[in-house]
Amino acid sequence: MRRNVLHAAGLLCINALTAGAATKGMLTNESEAQALKPPRMELPPTFLEGHGLQLAACAIVFFAALGCGIYLFLKPRRDIPEPPVVIVRRRLAELMKKEETGALIMEVSVALKHYLNRVLEFMPGEKTTAEFHAALSGQTGIPTELAANIAEFLKRCDEWKFSASPLPARLNVVEKAGSLVDSTESALQKNAEAAN
Repeated sequence: MRRNVLHAAGLLCINALTAGAATKGMLTNESEAQALKPPRMELPPTFLEGHGLQLAACAIVFFAALGCGIYLFLKPRRDIPEPPVVIVRRRLAELMKKEETGALIMEVSVALKHYLNRVLEFMPGEKTTAEFHAALSGQTGIPTELAANIAEFLKRCDEWKFSASPLPARLNVVEKAGSLVDSTESALQKNAEAAN
């Protein structure tokens, strides 16, 4: 039994010595670990690392919107054609300021012919006054009296612009063309209302 007690006491001594040595070794390792620690704390992630996904999504949306904006800005626009009455009235207003000469009379008759070509849907192309009179005679969209007045006006314009003698003092060509345009518009409007 004595042997057993000695054996147990020896084991206790060995355990105590081993525990002391282990504690001493741990302290050494802790001080070494303390010496190996960096002087500052670990750096936080950069802005790009933290928000990279959001930035990429924002960049995609921005460039898509920029591309759409450029496309819409550079896209050809459809021109809405002006009504013929607006064109002829603007042209007659410009000619109102000029002096009545053969050239002015020619410009007035050309403006009136272009207007009637578009409104009455004649065949495209330049027509002589006789051809225009024949086309007006066969037209059902305007009254015959108005067609006769237009034909007479164009005939008088031809006489005035090709006349060798000087023109009378004031012919009021622009005003007469304007009243013919107004009469044609009212006749076409009445026809449109009657059709509805």
